[in-house]
Amino acid sequence: MGSVPTGTLPDMPQTRDQKIARLFSAISLPTDWTHVLGQAQRAISKRFSSGVRWIPPENLHATVRFIGNLPTERAQDLIQFWGTVQLPKELPILTLTSCGCFPSEGPERILWAGAEASSGSWTALVEYIDAALSTFGLTAPVEEPVIHITIGRVRNPEAVRGARELL
Repeated sequence: MGSVPTGTLPDMPQTRDQKIARLFSAISLPTDWTHVLGQAQRAISKRFSSGVRWIPPENLHATVRFIGNLPTERAQDLIQFWGTVQLPKELPILTLTSCGCFPSEGPERILWAGAEASSGSWTALVEYIDAALSTFGLTAPVEEPVIHITIGRVRNPEAVRGARELL
């Protein structure tokens, strides 16, 4: 299990030659979820056969916080630090809910599956992750944390016109 933080690093100039890592913290999904979500992807892809890069079911995860793009050296430091963080003993138990699109208005960019905490607190987990990442110098975003699983990234918004209404 892991978790997703979103953060920014102050005053981190980047050069063209600098390698970048895209980091997030996430919760791994049980096999039955990846099976169900794989079936949902196949059903949706019949309607929208092009314009979407589908996330392989084995790579699906519930994003807790998106950290962002960090220089590789800084990312390696964060990964090493993250190995020392103890997660809370009581984690939320999630239940799959529905599918949708981000953003809520305008062209669809992300197709997602939603979940809700059937027990425990998702917000408490996010706050715990945010606090741990703040000790590493990352700042939490101001938006409300939403439990979601990215199932596809839209490459061509014209090809998925109507996806929001369908999902």
